[in-house]
Amino acid sequence: MEKFSIKAKTYTLKYNQSSKEDKVLNNSVKYLIPVYQRPYSWNEEQIDKFISDIFRSFYGFDGTSVPEQMFIGTMQLSGQSKLEDGSIIQEVVDGQQRLTTLLIFLKLLSQKYKDNKDLKELNFNWLQTKVNGGEQQKNLSEFLSLDSLSDVKINSLNPYIRNAFVINNLLDEGIPNEEGKLDGFEINRFVNHLFSNIYFVVIETVAGLSKTLQIFDAINTTGLDLNGSDIFKIRMYEYLKDKKNQEESAFDEINNLYAKVDDYNRVNEINISFSEILSIYQDILISRYNLPTVLYSLGTTTFFDRLFDSLFNLNHWENFNRIDKIELLLADIDDIIEARFKWEKLSYPTLEDASLMSFIWWSRYSRFWKIVIVFLFRFKENPQNVFRFINKLSKLFILYSIYFDRAINNIYTFTFKVIDDIIVYNKSCDEILKRFDDKIFDLVPYFDKKGEDVFLLKINQNIAYNAKKKNLICRLSALLEEDLYSNENINHRRELLFHSTKFPNDIEHIQSFNDENIQQRELIKKDWGEDLHSIGNLVLLERSINRRISNKSYDEKVKEYSDSKFSIVNGINAQYPKWGLEQAQQRKKMEILKIKNYLFN
Repeated sequence: MEKFSIKAKTYTLKYNQSSKEDKVLNNSVKYLIPVYQRPYSWNEEQIDKFISDIFRSFYGFDGTSVPEQMFIGTMQLSGQSKLEDGSIIQEVVDGQQRLTTLLIFLKLLSQKYKDNKDLKELNFNWLQTKVNGGEQQKNLSEFLSLDSLSDVKINSLNPYIRNAFVINNLLDEGIPNEEGKLDGFEINRFVNHLFSNIYFVVIETVAGLSKTLQIFDAINTTGLDLNGSDIFKIRMYEYLKDKKNQEESAFDEINNLYAKVDDYNRVNEINISFSEILSIYQDILISRYNLPTVLYSLGTTTFFDRLFDSLFNLNHWENFNRIDKIELLLADIDDIIEARFKWEKLSYPTLEDASLMSFIWWSRYSRFWKIVIVFLFRFKENPQNVFRFINKLSKLFILYSIYFDRAINNIYTFTFKVIDDIIVYNKSCDEILKRFDDKIFDLVPYFDKKGEDVFLLKINQNIAYNAKKKNLICRLSALLEEDLYSNENINHRRELLFHSTKFPNDIEHIQSFNDENIQQRELIKKDWGEDLHSIGNLVLLERSINRRISNKSYDEKVKEYSDSKFSIVNGINAQYPKWGLEQAQQRKKMEILKIKNYLFN
């Protein structure tokens, strides 16, 4: 069982009447900013408030010259280990910014007031940092080696030196008391106040890193600002160091993966989050280690929190009882990053290939789009196969989105099995695609109890009542009128069809639902019935044109249709000199046959 203890004490900087040991500046204790922390980053505003508050406590918060005790915040320290010289080192989980700023402040005071006995006795080797692979310590050492700020430029990139100039300016200008006066400042009295009346609540924990972070989260003080991917970085580091016995350099390897994502984003001018990479890794782990499929539905942060809790025996979560053989690998994450950005940079050979991914996103099963990245993760040597895979996946998702008015478990189960084929069973690309063909073929002879083809029933009726179904069918209908196998202006033409933010479009009723002839509206609705909302009377149209034509008659509409960039709209113009129920029914038959042939080809 992991060692665990927690205790809280009240510390001063150096003089503590209650305890000789409970002080920050304890010659036998050194503080270490651990590798997983963020860099020292306080800005001028934070420095100004922090130092000014200390001086106000010296002058007295009530405006008198009597110093007031000041609570400076909570500091969390983790563990104790002895160095060769006999001193104790403790990791700073929370409190880096305040502790570092106090170090800079004390260093400047010792330079300005060389005759003060307390300042003269100070040494400044009590704080070290492992952040940023030694770069942070290099900057800190550079500052501590300075005899004077006059030796460096005021616009230094070193954050310790930069903030030293901020503090130095505050000292040079003089920090007034509450009445705005600069008198009453005596260095001996001030240093005694600083060492005696500035209080920390110090929480010391003896626990593994994961448990320590749980305590930090419960305390919820300022300092570390951790999101889900930050927590993963730290806990993965703990896993590699404690469970896999890797060197401390493992944290640099993890950081390099995060930097790799940032670099790819910058070069490609996109914004892929590390959380997205982890969500793909989640799917791979569930499949590879035969974890319960219910874990696919867990949020990524929750999944990895519970996984690490279970790996470190901190908590026993439901569905995480088969993890003894799980091995987490940085190489896997690196391969996922490569697959994700390889897919982003794919050059689509045809308009059809470029468009089909959009149908996956528009379908009821858009949550499974990441299976495409899982496919590339496995078949990295031949990425062109991904176009065949997307083709089958999109057709399946379109069909099931047409057949059923909500997402069904049948497809969830099928998709999990496909992931298993890719990750666990190492099926060939052709074997995986055959699984899709078989699943699609299951729908071909799908008849209801009356012996009617369900696909025809679903697409033959009113499709406008369901936005998902309407958009899928009408966009597919529009795509199939384009030159599917053209490789010209692919991205632009795809955006016209699918990216409604940049190129907004609507689903147009050719015969308006609310005709401009108010007296004819009810008669039209009665005569047309469901055909008013069928694929025969619906067409994808640019929003700008749709709003111009409003509910006008067909004769007026066709004049505006000529401005459309969609081939399907231009085809209506050319093929139908007039429009009525008969024409809509004729067009419906043609559209259904076109869509059915494509999906079941």
